[in-house]
Amino acid sequence: ASVSRFNVNIVLTFVNKLLSLPIFLPLSKLSYSCYLLHIFVLEVVTGVHRVLYHYTDYTFVSLYLLTLCITYATAACLFVMVELPASKIEARLLGKA
Repeated sequence: ASVSRFNVNIVLTFVNKLLSLPIFLPLSKLSYSCYLLHIFVLEVVTGVHRVLYHYTDYTFVSLYLLTLCITYATAACLFVMVELPASKIEARLLGKA
């Protein structure tokens, strides 16, 4: 039992260090907005077509990538236009600025 617990700690430490890299910082700021927006983006992306989809691997991957790109672009716009100004106002009101 102690050997498997040791292996789990090594794996978790590696995953923690990997996800703490600076490259993931912008994605972490957008992740909750993406979570909230993705269902609406899916409705728009799939609702544009008036005919039923013939699902192939290409269709599935292209819909996934399109949804991912639109979701992150929309989340980035909302972050810049809503979250940053709101956090600055909050900081001023609470006297942290």
